[in-house]
Amino acid sequence: MVSANCDFIVLWLDCDKEGENICFEVLDICKRNIPRSTRTQRVYRAKFSSIAKKDIVTAFEDLKHPPNYNESLSVDARQVLDLKIGVAFSRFQTTRLMSSIKRAGIRMLTYGPCQTPTLGFCVDQAEKIKKFVPEPLWRVHAEILDDRTGKIHTMKWSRGKIFDKSAVSAIHHRLQMYNGAKEAEVLSTKVEVLKQVRP
Repeated sequence: MVSANCDFIVLWLDCDKEGENICFEVLDICKRNIPRSTRTQRVYRAKFSSIAKKDIVTAFEDLKHPPNYNESLSVDARQVLDLKIGVAFSRFQTTRLMSSIKRAGIRMLTYGPCQTPTLGFCVDQAEKIKKFVPEPLWRVHAEILDDRTGKIHTMKWSRGKIFDKSAVSAIHHRLQMYNGAKEAEVLSTKVEVLKQVRP
């Protein structure tokens, strides 16, 4: 086993209770290769919020010692509760609604503490889609030709979508007043250098 050759173990798992739980699953597999006298001193837990270089370096410089056993136990307890509640309530609602279930052509009606709220979100979203009424919208978009350079500058309304037609008409009318104008005043400019980061 690889852990037999390790002087230290650093656990880089998700920084939530489930991650703590997996830490102890890893340790259960590896602990027989770590001397009992130094077991807790040799195990570290890295806490990080993203996989960006600075966060990884910060986590490495501030290793926790050791992972949180109580958080791991809370996950075990929740898994047992989820299973027992799911089994008990699935059986209860299946027997209680047996005639309706048979008419629908299904054998069982299941329940789960995670499954049922998720289904609720899906139903809510489906209802929103069903009740959605399209609404007309407008965007203000202008192009200005720079006579000196021949370059076309594009301007966009910073607020994006406009749902009020009268407001758009007023803006359009004001822009038409400048049609053919030889000069325009630049009130402000903003230059940003953006860098695509790894997902």
